[in-house]
Amino acid sequence: MSNLKILSWNISSDNISISSGFDWNIIKNHHGILGNIIIGEYDIICLQECNQQFIELLQRKYNNITFLSKSKSHCQYTVTYINNNLIENYKGICYNDEGIINIKLYMNNKYIYIINCHLFPGSNSQSLRKLQLHRVMNSIKKDIDNKNCLYIIIGDMNLREYETNDILNKYNVIDFYNPIDKYTWNSYINIFNKDSKPYKCRFDRIFVKNDEDDNISVNDIQLIGNQPIKNRKHFLSDHFGLSFIINF
Repeated sequence: MSNLKILSWNISSDNISISSGFDWNIIKNHHGILGNIIIGEYDIICLQECNQQFIELLQRKYNNITFLSKSKSHCQYTVTYINNNLIENYKGICYNDEGIINIKLYMNNKYIYIINCHLFPGSNSQSLRKLQLHRVMNSIKKDIDNKNCLYIIIGDMNLREYETNDILNKYNVIDFYNPIDKYTWNSYINIFNKDSKPYKCRFDRIFVKNDEDDNISVNDIQLIGNQPIKNRKHFLSDHFGLSFIINF
């Protein structure tokens, strides 16, 4: 059995919390995010709302990973990196458009599609999010190399709970989350943006689909950046990241 340790995080790299002090700045914030990424020792890193400044910082300071691709979304870039130990397993990019990147790996006699998403925001954009997901799922069908495939669809999907069942049924995916720490957006405790109202939601998701009946498990799902910065009261991003291990 093989496994992958994966991070998905909307890092809101253009912004710092309104709760930060006057001595805090974007450079300090970027280095705080960088530290959280490096310490995790991830196999795959999927970021959303990543600006060019942070892309260059991560490439400069973290030599164990390789930049694969970036895709312009409605807010900065969606970016995917791979650990250098997995370069030989990397088989290319299947889709790159509108803040969505679909990469393909081959491991343990299985093709693995890792889809990093930043879907359109807002409660009125449900139809646009459906269209984005439809396009990327169609791109997978066109690229199928083998029936034995695993699909990992992650990122800031901006989904509301009432949208979830339709996606699960249409694409036959499983929605994995930690029931104890499930809210990746919590503006009750994370007062990051000027106009934020108190709200909790699972905007960020882990969807998994497997073509075969073999055992697939998702373990150790944790929120990243969900604690205030040490000796301060503010957080690094308006979203909390998702870290998990998938076994296949």
